[in-house]
Amino acid sequence: MKRLADIRKIVFTSIVFIMLAILPAVGLSDVPRQINYQGYLAGSDGNPVPDGNYQMSFAFYNTSTGGSSWWSESQTVVMTSGYYHVILGKPGNYLDPDDFDGGCYLGVRVGSDAEMRPRLPITATAFSFRSATADDADRLGGQHAGAFMSAGTDNWVDASGDTMTGTLTLPSNGLRVGSNQLVMTGGRIGLGTSSPNEQLEITGSLRLPATTSTNGIIRSGSGRLIHRYGGTRNFFAGLNAGNLTMTGNNNTGTGYQALNSNTSGYRNTANGNEALYSNTIGASNTAMGNGALYSNTTGNGNTAVGRSALYAQSYSNEDAAYDSYNTAVGFNALLNNDPTESWNGARNTAIGGYALEGNSTGSNNTAIGMSALFSSTTSSNNT
Repeated sequence: MKRLADIRKIVFTSIVFIMLAILPAVGLSDVPRQINYQGYLAGSDGNPVPDGNYQMSFAFYNTSTGGSSWWSESQTVVMTSGYYHVILGKPGNYLDPDDFDGGCYLGVRVGSDAEMRPRLPITATAFSFRSATADDADRLGGQHAGAFMSAGTDNWVDASGDTMTGTLTLPSNGLRVGSNQLVMTGGRIGLGTSSPNEQLEITGSLRLPATTSTNGIIRSGSGRLIHRYGGTRNFFAGLNAGNLTMTGNNNTGTGYQALNSNTSGYRNTANGNEALYSNTIGASNTAMGNGALYSNTTGNGNTAVGRSALYAQSYSNEDAAYDSYNTAVGFNALLNNDPTESWNGARNTAIGGYALEGNSTGSNNTAIGMSALFSSTTSSNNT
C-alpha cells in the first residue's frame, strides 16, 4: 500500500513511441489493429518509480481536456527502472483505424489515481494506423479489381476516353445519366424523359447523317425503310423504296419498292406499292397507285394515277430517254400501252377506269369515261 500511496505523488514524464506495422495481407482483417506504446514514470524527486507490477489504465480522446473517451482499457504493466511497455488494443478490444481521423489524445492513469495531465497528443506517426485501409485500395464498393471488365489492354478506364472489348452487363434499370438525359428502365430507353412509354422514347429531335450506302438509313428488319440516297433532294419512304446506287436527283418514292430500279432518272414522283418500279433513266414521271407505271424504264413526262395505270409501258428506246407524255387516270387506264418506237404509244390521255386499257402503240388519243376507247389498240388521234 505504501507503494501505491507514493505513486499518487508521481509526476508523469513519458517518452512515447507509437507505431503500426502493416503486415502483407489481402484484407484489412489481416492488419494488427494495435499500438505499441512505451513510457517512463518518475517520482517527484525525478527518480524512476520502483520496479514491479502496476495497474494502469489508457484511454483515447478527441480533445486535449474534458470530453469522453472513445476507447479505453486497463492492463497490469511491468515497470523496470521506470520504463514500461504495453500493446494497446487487447483481443476483443481492438482499435478502429477510422477513429484516427482528426484530433487524438492519450490519457494515462495509474491505479485509482486521477488521470495524468496533460493528455499526450498522438502525432502524425500514429496516424499511419489509418493507412491500414490502403489494403482495400484495389477494391471498389467492396468488389475486387478482378470483378470489373478490363478496358482494352489496360486494367482501367481512361478518363479522356477508352474502348471496351468485352460486354458491359448492368443490373436491371441500372443506367441513368443525369435526371432524364439517358434513362434505362423496364427494358425501355428514354432520352429526355425518366419514364419512357416505348422501347425508345425521345423528347427532342432525331438527326441522321446524310445517307450513304451504310449510314443515315432507317431500316425495318434487313430492308431499307427511310433514306435519301442519290443526288440532291431525293427522299424515299417504304420498304426498299429507291436504292443505294442511283445518281438521279429530285426523286420522291413512297411505298413498297417504289422507284426501286432508278439509276439516273430525275424529277420522278412515285407513290404506291411498286409505283415506277422499273424506271431507270426516265424523268419527270408521276405515278400514284399500286403498280402505276410499273414497267416504265426510259419514258419521260408520264402521269399515271390509279392502280395499274400505264402498267405495261416498257419500251426502253435502246436505253435512251424519250418523251412519252401519256396521262392515265383511273384503274387500268392505258394498262397495256407499250410503245415500240419513241414516236408511237405517246401523248395519250385516258381518264376513267379501263379507259384506253387495250391501247398498245396508238398515239394522240383522248378517252374520258369508264372503259372509254377500251378496245382501241394501235389507232391514233381518237377521241
